[in-house]
Amino acid sequence: MSEQRTQRKEKDFRAVAVGLTETMNPTRTASVLLTSLCLMLTRARANRELAHKDLVKRYTGYGVADAWAGVIWNRFPAEIYPLFLTPYIEAERIHEAQDRSRVRGLLHDDVESYSGYITVDKRYQSNMFFWFFPAKDPSNAPVLLWLNGGPGRSSLVGAMLENGPLAYTLLNRLKRRQYAWTKHFSMIYVDNPVGAGYSFTRDDAGLSRSKDDIARNLYSTLRQFFKLFPQYSKNDFYAGGQSYAGKYVPALGYYIHQQNHGQHPPEVRINFKGIYLGAGFCSPAKMMPVYPDFLFSMGFVSDSQRRQMKQNNIKLIADGLSGKRLLTVAATVSHDLLKALREDWMDASGTRLALHVGYAAQLDSLKAMNALQNEFLLDTATENAFLMDNYKVLHYSGNLDVIVNVPMTEAFLSSVPWSGQAEYNSSSLTRWFLGDDLAGFVTQINNFTRVIVRNSGHMVPNDQPERALIMMERFVFDKPFEKSVH
Repeated sequence: MSEQRTQRKEKDFRAVAVGLTETMNPTRTASVLLTSLCLMLTRARANRELAHKDLVKRYTGYGVADAWAGVIWNRFPAEIYPLFLTPYIEAERIHEAQDRSRVRGLLHDDVESYSGYITVDKRYQSNMFFWFFPAKDPSNAPVLLWLNGGPGRSSLVGAMLENGPLAYTLLNRLKRRQYAWTKHFSMIYVDNPVGAGYSFTRDDAGLSRSKDDIARNLYSTLRQFFKLFPQYSKNDFYAGGQSYAGKYVPALGYYIHQQNHGQHPPEVRINFKGIYLGAGFCSPAKMMPVYPDFLFSMGFVSDSQRRQMKQNNIKLIADGLSGKRLLTVAATVSHDLLKALREDWMDASGTRLALHVGYAAQLDSLKAMNALQNEFLLDTATENAFLMDNYKVLHYSGNLDVIVNVPMTEAFLSSVPWSGQAEYNSSSLTRWFLGDDLAGFVTQINNFTRVIVRNSGHMVPNDQPERALIMMERFVFDKPFEKSVH
């Protein structure tokens, strides 16, 4: 390679990587730049051929013609492109894929994590982004999937603002989270559905338009994930999330059951044990009619407005829920922090490079949200009932949640047609203590657990991090809630 060409590569790469200082440890920036440049210049031929083939294939349609793909590849290192792991998984180059997906370059590099893209629909080149954090002692730790709602919100909101090992602050810095769920569990965060967060598709036909589409894509992601990390495939697995994930998670759980017990056993059998939902928005038809009374009791609407909302149909009520004013007063995490996470951290060049997402994802959730508009009024009562009868299920809420409040969740749960419905509807709440502190209230019927966490809003792990972690420990490991101790 000529000296002139090497200098040009270095100049081009420096221009692309100038954003590294936004999120990386400043003392390591020069080292990372030098290391990346060396990787660019010395990449093994086999890796180069695989990545180049993948690049040409996937960037067709992104405004980069095939004829230019090779030119671009010769000028920039692979680190600036999305890391598509499916070709490595299919080629059984597992150790190589694990090494390439390892996240390096963020603060706290000693926190082990892996990220990249898994292709779920080759027709439309639809790709799901994941970020995986093994537990502190991962050998036998259950694996938990976390999904944020929206629809269209990135699950990095959960990772960075709620329960992941790294916490994002308004100063655009990362710090260690004291009550990270990785203390007991390996956590995988997936941007779901396709089009949310870093997940993207080349063709809008690849967007998810139903809970069945979402379940199928998530299952494909998990199946490939456990091929990529076979050391975790035998561990217990729980699917869960928050808010609109009340549509995603029950659909996924039911789909996993069908695949595990189908006529043809899957190549990778997910060791599925149950689901958990925080303020799950599971049934608009059951939940929205009680919303006007709740808003009135909280002082958000007048009695006249309450009566008007009750007279309107469910769609108008749902439209009111999505209004900016209601969400502004209801959020327990400031919109400034959510905006900063998306615009100042997720969209920063240093973050994109460290998480192997490149520059294909646009962080625009509108398409993903709009694609699901015809699915909004459908519920997951059938899936919830089946799972409550056959697996462990947790529904938890914050007692101060305004967005998906306790009465809304109870209206749904009291109508779910499972075998324990009558017993649940006549049950009483049990007080749950942490030492001398009243942490919340619990009801347990068979394998179903219902928890109301005191002094918490919509995002329980953010508002009450210690209680949220202990709650999950009690649920997953079948420990009692009554008079729990630290």
